[in-house]
Amino acid sequence: MKPFDQLTIRGKARRLRPLALSALEQYDLDVERLELVRNDLNGIFRVRTADGRSYLLRVCLPNHHTLETLQAEVAWLQALEAEPDIAAPAPIPAANGEHIVTASAPGVPEPRRCMVFSWLPGRPFQRPGVPEEFELLGRLMARLHDHTDRWQPPEGFTARRLDRLYSIGDPAGLLGAVNRERFDGETQHAIAELEARIIAEMDRLFEGRPQVIHADLHHGNVKLYRGTVQPLDFEDLGWGFPVQDIAISLFYSLNNPRFPELREAFQRGYTAIRSWPEERAGQINLLIAQRGLDLLHYMLSSAFPGAEQWFPAFVNDIHGRYREMAGLAAR
Repeated sequence: MKPFDQLTIRGKARRLRPLALSALEQYDLDVERLELVRNDLNGIFRVRTADGRSYLLRVCLPNHHTLETLQAEVAWLQALEAEPDIAAPAPIPAANGEHIVTASAPGVPEPRRCMVFSWLPGRPFQRPGVPEEFELLGRLMARLHDHTDRWQPPEGFTARRLDRLYSIGDPAGLLGAVNRERFDGETQHAIAELEARIIAEMDRLFEGRPQVIHADLHHGNVKLYRGTVQPLDFEDLGWGFPVQDIAISLFYSLNNPRFPELREAFQRGYTAIRSWPEERAGQINLLIAQRGLDLLHYMLSSAFPGAEQWFPAFVNDIHGRYREMAGLAAR
């Protein structure tokens, strides 16, 4: 049997399918069909049951999140069930009452944690982005921030603090010995300048009181249904600040030719619910750049399956963005 880490994304998904079915045996669900949705990070399957209902099964990537942070995700989603204006997925307990189960399968080198959620109907955002959709996304984010302003997490709630420039990998960052040689001198200078500015900004931010934020609420992690935007994929939640959450959302649309229009629409939607949290011009631009640095570092650390296939195009594009963000942040 070919080693798991040498398989394609689809090949890995075929190995995960028996594991997913094994996990589902721990639930009171009459499973009729299991369909792969995606497997670029976690294994995501749609579960169809005999009564006509659908659920989402996540086969978690090993060592990506701790048991405690997955439990924090469950706690927040349970709290959001009481919010009528936020249609988030509901975590579904297994037969034993637990929301996180473990399953194994031949050819998968380690047991995987698995979670089941209610299935959200709807469609993805249009490509290229539509301002009206981004206005709805801004409203959704504002509602989530309003919720965590009020919410008191339960005892034992454990989520990561989003106070680091680089979330994983080589602590020396992009300019450490492992990665430095990948960049020319001009790019090294741009990265070093941005790193210093970002670290100073994050240190200043975390002198305040953080709140729980989604930390990955971009246009690819929501569904549009009957005029409302529904949030998905809460596993990256953490203690942070609204400006960080906004910057993460906006980062993923930087390459859209309509980015200024989409950003304006997002802000219009957000400020219809609550005040814009940017404290000074350029703050969000700087935090957008932080997301880019962190994502590139994440790819270079080999944590992202299949990164080598699209790394060259990504790095060539993002270098120019770093310089652009450095200029914007200085204004």
